[in-house]
Amino acid sequence: MKADVVIIGSGISGLTAGAILSKSGKKVVIVEKQPCFGGALRQFKRQGIPFDVGFHYTGCLGEGEILDLLWKFCGVHQDIPVLPLTPDGYDHFEFRNIEKTVKGYFSYKRFAEELKQKFPSEHLAIDTYFETIQKICLEVPFYKTNVPLTPFLRGYKSRPSSFADFLNSITRDRYLQAIFAAPTFLYGVPVQLASLEAHALVAHGYYSGAYGVDGGGQTIVNAFISKLKQNGALLLNNAPVHSV
Repeated sequence: MKADVVIIGSGISGLTAGAILSKSGKKVVIVEKQPCFGGALRQFKRQGIPFDVGFHYTGCLGEGEILDLLWKFCGVHQDIPVLPLTPDGYDHFEFRNIEKTVKGYFSYKRFAEELKQKFPSEHLAIDTYFETIQKICLEVPFYKTNVPLTPFLRGYKSRPSSFADFLNSITRDRYLQAIFAAPTFLYGVPVQLASLEAHALVAHGYYSGAYGVDGGGQTIVNAFISKLKQNGALLLNNAPVHSV
């Protein structure tokens, strides 16, 4: 078996790389050690009810945003029914020992209004936080597609700033800090170790709007697998790689 590219693992990164490379004419083989393709995107069923392993909702699927553009380039967008989540809020924050519930809107404006209502003495901190997140992402080609990609990849924020230090500099309210820090669970880095820049890259996508997919993560997997097969790629499951 000859191939131009062998991709180990069929999570979203492997599927996306395979779709891009096979679209360009490369002979692609994707090997997956599990019985099912998709990594954390896939679903499992209990008593006929599907459960998503890792995909629940995502940002960056608005018209012209990076994931919208990427899926269109890969040729899978038309097979993935995108569902904008309700603008009335989806997440909410509750705190032990205090009677304060905060709704988490997928909108900079509405989220800021909600926070200012619940934290009336923290208007400056709230404005500073959201303005800083947006300012950082003005320099990022994933959000501003007219920004050159190569300089970004070669040297973006080689000396990143501390996210924890930033939070402490704008507010000492630990509940407000916890809300600002909530997106850290999306990238799995403790607040004390996270950089402000990395936090902004993730948080901005959700503050700008969030989207689900009809059928969940398995719909995304199925769309990519179909496109890969159309492009002539070979997908092998139950195929662990022991050495490279």
